[in-house]
Amino acid sequence: TQPDQPTVRLVRGEGGWALEEPVAARADQTSVDTALDKIAELQLESIAARNASHHAELQVDAAQAIHVIARGGDEVLADLWIGGTRSGNTAVRIGEEDAVGMVSGTIRFAFVRDLKDWRDRTITDLDATEVREVAWRGPNGTFRFSRPMSTPEATEENAHPEPTLGDWTLSEAS
Repeated sequence: TQPDQPTVRLVRGEGGWALEEPVAARADQTSVDTALDKIAELQLESIAARNASHHAELQVDAAQAIHVIARGGDEVLADLWIGGTRSGNTAVRIGEEDAVGMVSGTIRFAFVRDLKDWRDRTITDLDATEVREVAWRGPNGTFRFSRPMSTPEATEENAHPEPTLGDWTLSEAS
């Protein structure tokens, strides 16, 4: 949860990661993987503070921190308040503890995302190497691009060659 933003809840299901809050949608796998990698790779470098009076300065207070709770079923696996960056390391507070650690690297970027960046915005799932023709039709006309498919001659070394696609050419503009 980012300060002054709605909670983003990600849930792993049979079809992969999905957003559950604030909207139900497929999650962007790269964004989820980046966030999970940053949690898994946390390495404590030093203790930055031992009491709560330093939370605001280190940006690990509720007003500034990114609050990340990772669960495995009903069990809380990690409860982190991710704060500011100092000298290439990031301030992190665990749960309600007063102590603040500095972990290796800058990790806050992995969690500071607009809602749209957590969503899978894929429109199609096409293999571009298999597309032979693309056309756009609109108020300014039609534009069609195509590329030929050819099958190389069979040789002794390659009795069944795979067809290949040629270069794109403009086949219609009207």
